[in-house]
Amino acid sequence: MFSGPLVIIVVAKTLTTGEMSLYYAFFNVIALQQIMEMGIGFTIKQYISHSYKLTEKNEWGQESKANIISYMKFSFLWYLVISLFIFFILGYVGSVFFSSYKGSTDWKGAWWMLVFITGFFTIVTPFQFLIEGCQRQISIYKSRLLSGIFLSLVLGLSLYYGAGLYSIAIAVFISNLIFYLYLFKTIKELVSELIGVKTKKNIKTTFIEVWDMLSKISVTWILGYFFWNSFNLIAFKMLTNDLAGRFGFTLSLVRAGYSIAESIVASQTTIYASYISAGEVKLARRQFEKSMYISMALLISGYFLYIAVYKILPGLFIFDKTLNLTYTIEMFLYFVLLLPVTSQANYCRCFKNEPYFKLSLFMNIQVPIVFYLTCYYVGEPNFIYLLPFSMLSLIWSCYIYYDTENRYKIKCRQENMK
Repeated sequence: MFSGPLVIIVVAKTLTTGEMSLYYAFFNVIALQQIMEMGIGFTIKQYISHSYKLTEKNEWGQESKANIISYMKFSFLWYLVISLFIFFILGYVGSVFFSSYKGSTDWKGAWWMLVFITGFFTIVTPFQFLIEGCQRQISIYKSRLLSGIFLSLVLGLSLYYGAGLYSIAIAVFISNLIFYLYLFKTIKELVSELIGVKTKKNIKTTFIEVWDMLSKISVTWILGYFFWNSFNLIAFKMLTNDLAGRFGFTLSLVRAGYSIAESIVASQTTIYASYISAGEVKLARRQFEKSMYISMALLISGYFLYIAVYKILPGLFIFDKTLNLTYTIEMFLYFVLLLPVTSQANYCRCFKNEPYFKLSLFMNIQVPIVFYLTCYYVGEPNFIYLLPFSMLSLIWSCYIYYDTENRYKIKCRQENMK
């Protein structure tokens, strides 16, 4: 998300490798809010998507509205708690973590500025679930695209003009402001439909309703924080500032391609859920597999392009601050193996179930431990030791993927026989 081409160039030009270690660690520490989020966002989107129904007259049904209101009330309460967590706990945790930094960069003011801005915008996050769940994907995609463009521009310009680590908070504020201003009309339209509609469900009732799915997702979601964010945090603590900065910069390049490819599937989960809810499982699967193959082709092509540029222009200034090509290719292989696993998991969860609990638990524990041991004993951020586990995870994921649909078909047949 923060690794657009413009930002990558400016980061390489304006920050030292030592400053890069702080820059990337900032994002990973602020992401601790994921522990409190516990997967409620994904869960609520699925429930809203399954509840969103139109009548024969193409009008939004009252029962559908009542259910969705209960999910929204629950979401706003949950995210208010997360916001307070960011303000009063996460800020302090980050200060303690970064206190071990031995460089000359002043990071405290920039860190607390990021904390307050993140906490503020967290409160309104549930509006995104409402928009996506009510099948307004085009609006949300356009706003994310526009917001992403502004984030890259503001972040790049702020870094270029010397704002340093403060650039992160400035860019996050502007991009979120643009995001919600663009969505304001859609939010107003949906909220106006819900005003005055009463629901019999209270917060406790709603919690009990979503708990079956949430309880399974929450553990993997919490551990997932360490899966996605442990790399830079471990590197920050275990490696030199220079090596940690090079690693963080290289990882951001690799993950930029992965994030773009992965979003092709992830952005359509509510569409898959809607098809499944309507009994169109074959259509959902066909749409998913088409998207997954496109995302795989895009990711592999992007990684080959990087290797080609590295070979043709090895003296390019960007490569002065990356890891060597061998380590980078190992990262490429890791994320190529990871993409079908995460894509299949996102699709299978559209059945309002969490069949990936054991696999996610395995990956979320194994990856940080193996990487930590690698840094501790080898002293280098080497991904080669993660690849055998990635192959195992891919095989396991394929089995779950086919088994999930078979179980769903059996369940539907049993319900039809009653």
